[in-house]
Amino acid sequence: MVSQTLTVLPMTHKPIAPQPRTQMSTRSFIGEAFVVTGLVLFACWLRVYLAQGGTFGSDVDDWITWSHALTNGPPSTFYARTNSDYLPGYPSILWLLGVMYPFVHSAVSHTFGWHINQMMFLVTYFKMPAITADLATIITIYIAGRRWTTWRRALVAASIYAINPAIIFNSARWGQVDSVSALFLVLAVVFLVEDLPLWCGFLLAVSIMTKPTAIVLVPLVIVMYARQKRLTRLILALSTLTLTSLLIAWPYKPATMSPITFIFQRFTTTATKWPVTSMNAFNLWALFNHDLGQHAMIFRLDSTHWLGLSLHLWGFMLLSALVAVLMVALAFIGVPDKKTQRAQVVVPLAATLTFAFFLVLTRMHERHLLPVLPLMALQCITMRRYWPVYLMLSMDYMLNLYFAYPSVAYFPLPSLVMNNAAKVVVSLVNVTAFGVCLALLIGPIPVVRQVLTSGRTTQRHKP
Repeated sequence: MVSQTLTVLPMTHKPIAPQPRTQMSTRSFIGEAFVVTGLVLFACWLRVYLAQGGTFGSDVDDWITWSHALTNGPPSTFYARTNSDYLPGYPSILWLLGVMYPFVHSAVSHTFGWHINQMMFLVTYFKMPAITADLATIITIYIAGRRWTTWRRALVAASIYAINPAIIFNSARWGQVDSVSALFLVLAVVFLVEDLPLWCGFLLAVSIMTKPTAIVLVPLVIVMYARQKRLTRLILALSTLTLTSLLIAWPYKPATMSPITFIFQRFTTTATKWPVTSMNAFNLWALFNHDLGQHAMIFRLDSTHWLGLSLHLWGFMLLSALVAVLMVALAFIGVPDKKTQRAQVVVPLAATLTFAFFLVLTRMHERHLLPVLPLMALQCITMRRYWPVYLMLSMDYMLNLYFAYPSVAYFPLPSLVMNNAAKVVVSLVNVTAFGVCLALLIGPIPVVRQVLTSGRTTQRHKP
């Protein structure tokens, strides 16, 4: 049996020795693991260090208050006892933090002494979910990229994401939690590429129940599996998504309300709290608010009518049209079987859909662009032409965050950079970047067609 196997291999002057190859593979794996571990440890140290230098007190105070409310009362009365407008996903994490806090505080105090700054420790502790999500996203980018291409490309993308100042600003300095929902969103896309519908549905539900941005990816899951005529996988993904959403919401619903009604109520509360065209977001609607002054330019009521329809409705119509166009394109080109080529179709579509959610809907906050960035990092691994767009969006996101809350920035920017004209320019750059993303989606179509055609031809002529 061994000799028959060896005769199939090409003849060489040196004998094939499997053992040295195994040892080389092991050394390579250990080297990669060492480098990635060092990168993650450095990213962790950098974030924890910067977390102690400043924060946006209002948001972190909310995390502390909500955590205290959950550990001192039933979750079914949580929303009645607090001012929370969040979906139940992140309060569940705060509930866990509240339960763990006495043990963590005791362990840290005994290790480092009772001379630690108690308030600084409390603030840093409640920033840790976002910081941990950053680190998990770095690992996800590397592992997914390593499976789809080479470890060098994956390491470059993971490293740039690890030191991206816009990402660090959001989690370590500000204390916001968009990194948490972004992690689950990215994992859902990765498992969609890997053709694991159960995990995709589960993680997509967790992301949606944390921040609603990921809901825009549900049509992508439906069309992808429907186009492949894998109805069993489609049903598995959607049923897992639905069941997970109900399980997350169940502890928080009042006794007199059904889970579906409760979820609909929470989504309505989240969506209607800020009825303005743009809540500090440099998106499409910020281009039309330049006449409202320095900071007021971002706050125009989206109930304002244009051509007989409210601007809020126009936003939904634009998003619906973009989703429809992209899903028709996906149904037309199909989905390749090879994971690398599938990633070149699914990941850009997911990034463009998430980008569209931020760009054309009203009531967007400046932070809601963040989930686009890790998806862009994954795109850059398989298609290097996305690097300029990714780096430009990172810079724009940093400027947008700085404009919203300059008090927690790393360094002050001159007023020339953040004047009214600059805000319009940055918004225009974001709109242009979205147009570039749409244009770049045209590129993979001939490639996918060729792959699918060649695959069918090979099977047809296979003896």
